[in-house]
Amino acid sequence: MNRFLIFTIFFFVSFSLKSQSIDAYVLGNSGDYFVNEKSISFTLGESITYTNLQNNYSVFQGFQNVVVSLNEQLFFHNIELPEGWSYWSTYLSPKHSSIVDMFSDISENLVILKDQHGDVYWPYFGIDGIQNHSYGYGYQVKMQQSEILEVSGYKIESPSIQLFENWNILAYLHETPLPVEQAILPLSGEVIIIKDELANVYWPFLGINTIQNMLPGEAYAIKLYSDIFFTYSNINSSRYYNQETNKPIYFNDIINTGDNMTIGIPQYSVENIMDYGDEIGVFDSNDMLVGSAVFEDCNMAITVWGNDFLTDYKDGMIEGESLNFKIWSPDLNKERKISVKHWDEGFGNYSSNGISIVGLFDVKTEDNINFIVSPNPVINDLRITIDNPIDSFTSFFLTNSIGQSELLLNQELIKGTHDFNFHLQKKPGMYYVKISTQYTSQTIPITIINNY
Repeated sequence: MNRFLIFTIFFFVSFSLKSQSIDAYVLGNSGDYFVNEKSISFTLGESITYTNLQNNYSVFQGFQNVVVSLNEQLFFHNIELPEGWSYWSTYLSPKHSSIVDMFSDISENLVILKDQHGDVYWPYFGIDGIQNHSYGYGYQVKMQQSEILEVSGYKIESPSIQLFENWNILAYLHETPLPVEQAILPLSGEVIIIKDELANVYWPFLGINTIQNMLPGEAYAIKLYSDIFFTYSNINSSRYYNQETNKPIYFNDIINTGDNMTIGIPQYSVENIMDYGDEIGVFDSNDMLVGSAVFEDCNMAITVWGNDFLTDYKDGMIEGESLNFKIWSPDLNKERKISVKHWDEGFGNYSSNGISIVGLFDVKTEDNINFIVSPNPVINDLRITIDNPIDSFTSFFLTNSIGQSELLLNQELIKGTHDFNFHLQKKPGMYYVKISTQYTSQTIPITIINNY
């Protein structure tokens, strides 16, 4: 009789059990956490006593123990990755967080992926220094062709993100756009500058906001004064920006190389030499356009693009190279060269992720020389083209990194354009070409690669 009674109770209890497949952290009978992808059985409980939306579980009171019932709903986020360099992030916590797994379907068009610490996932060389996606942070990626990154995962409610002094790549964790100043309100007073993938900026010190809205799928480079834990502001009924900003139409042939610095131009520094609608361009030592902006009677920020280390030609500024400026008037359809009389912050040389602020501009006089060196980098032959504004005795010098100089030219040049070719057989490295006249001098850095 006792055996029959025990069998009956066991049979009843067995039919009162429910099975669920899980793949998350689960609270066991002992109070410990464990992870598996197996089935767990639990008793049919009473009313729900606690709900945690962030971790997506509910707690029931059963007739024996308190157990956890998981309700893991998968969400999907499709992220556009354009050809070339961009930033990306996701508001989901990926179900499969391995970077290799996340990019498996589009790895053929992935060139390189970088995180904020400088670690890389570089399939061509079999390098995976990132390994796993870090929730709350963004990534910089270069694609051979445009692709859609498909992310499946779980929503996390009001997560806290640890940000660090200096530069971070911040993920945007809302599903809808939000004005940048509202989204990062908890960071008020800590933000130096924020940049998006197109180098639009939010720069509180100069009152510049060309980012306008933070967008799902995008990530943002953010520079802070100090370490801080950050939680995004909640979405409310406030409107987001929907206004067009003027883009350069003359100084517009610019390449996004994935590396840049930012130049701040206060209104007072150009108000005597520029009118509303005029454009300003930044050029490298070979007169290649590397940044531009439109003057709208307010402060400006110009992104200056550096050289892409993945290309075999010079497509941006190299570290330490001098910045050169021109302005263009649409009314006169005329270019003018301008120079910086002094800097309020920083210097007039390129520095990756650097920030400089102009103190005052001045229009260059016609006594200033204009010259171009090509190619750069140099293998064997160096060509120098000089446009002399007046008759002048002119000297060319080639100087190596330890200050040793060699005279390349020393003669009288009449007003006009002159071309010179020099055959160089030098050790590989960084050199400087200096051109001096009776009135002024200018220096351009060049790189000599193996020419033996």
